[in-house]
Amino acid sequence: MPPSLAIAVAPPDGVYRVSRNTQLPFDPPPWERAGRERFDYPTRPLNPDPQVERGFRMIYCATHRTVAYREVLAGFRPNVRLIQELRYPNESDQLLVRDLVDGVDVHEGIVRGVVPKEWRWLRHIGRLTFPDPPACANLAEPDSWAHLMTVPAIQKLVLEHGFDPGLDLNAVTSRHRPLTQACAVYIHGLVDHSGTPRFAGIKYRSRFGSETDWECWAFFDRRLSRVQAGDGRSILIDDLDLLQAARTLNLTLEDDFGEYRWQWRNVQWIGPARVAVASVRDSARPNLRRRDGGTDAATSGRPARPADDGGRPLAW
Repeated sequence: MPPSLAIAVAPPDGVYRVSRNTQLPFDPPPWERAGRERFDYPTRPLNPDPQVERGFRMIYCATHRTVAYREVLAGFRPNVRLIQELRYPNESDQLLVRDLVDGVDVHEGIVRGVVPKEWRWLRHIGRLTFPDPPACANLAEPDSWAHLMTVPAIQKLVLEHGFDPGLDLNAVTSRHRPLTQACAVYIHGLVDHSGTPRFAGIKYRSRFGSETDWECWAFFDRRLSRVQAGDGRSILIDDLDLLQAARTLNLTLEDDFGEYRWQWRNVQWIGPARVAVASVRDSARPNLRRRDGGTDAATSGRPARPADDGGRPLAW
């Protein structure tokens, strides 16, 4: 008899999610944006009816705030080819190269992806606690991989995507969406003897986590109680978890005044003398044009930076 799916209970202290601030933090994404991520329903319903389980949308969360940030910021990393081309930049290379997602910052021989300020302005981070934590299928455990390998549809996809002889951690966290989405569809369809769905979602490992902060959760939209969800909090440039996520992904953050910053070491600062953030000065990249045709903050029209009050880092 094959192993059963491993079960994980969502953490009572809650999970975190970064989402667009046009909706509540734990609302599911619009149907038109569903179907693209790791455990999404593979075919979006043409006319979704909330009263009928024709499909599902996933709500992606993380146990730790830093991991929640890493998951959504990873797409800003520059590709390896460009890093190699700019490995030894000259003076003219000290500009932001806008041919990637939102640009690349080259400074002192280091190539970093850039997270523009608009990204923060359009998003917030929320926390959801669980008085009665729901059960999820644990795809971080080998027993679950062995169980899923008994499903013919998943077996076929494992062969098609080159994961023979079977599922493993690499497969369930891969970019092969047909395979990971098929796993989600199977888990979504499991019910107990009374016909009640067995799982509210899926626990899985972050591809950007460490040994201590890797837990991610994907909840089926109609099986997640959002009663204990608070309002979303604005994502500020001095959020320590945001800084930590940017540092581990080698990203530069654009502050509200158009300057570019990154955390160069993990220091808890008290006053300006111990600020653990370096700045790329505007003089290194004049007359930069954005992809949308506007000018970069290095040009005129940027608001003045706030003055140091003598007791805290600059309010960036």
